Amino acid sequence: MTGYIAYRGITGSTFTAGAASAAPIGDLTQLIGNYVLHGIGFGLMISRAVTVAIAVIGTTLTCMNTAMRISGGMVADRELPSMMGFVHKSSPSRICRSSRSLL
Repeated sequence: MTGYIAYRGITGSTFTAGAASAAPIGDLTQLIGNYVLHGIGFGLMISRAVTVAIAVIGTTLTCMNTAMRISGGMVADRELPSMMGFVHKSSPSRICRSSRSLL
């Protein structure tokens, strides 16, 4: 971890260096890419960021789909008004149309 401190130009513990960084995981990924994988640190950091963005989008779409299924089940049990469970005839749920428009 001394390389991390020297890289950021901060003296002190690794916690101090991590707290001073805007993106400590990105900095560590860049260091690993530069020193262990011979100079591909920035590309490795960007690929990790893109992977995280894809995961966040996928999680959001899954959460929306689950909410739609739960509200549809509550309408079937007559716990919600029928207008809350509207599902279009051509697609099984609203999220299918949303995910197709993203792709």
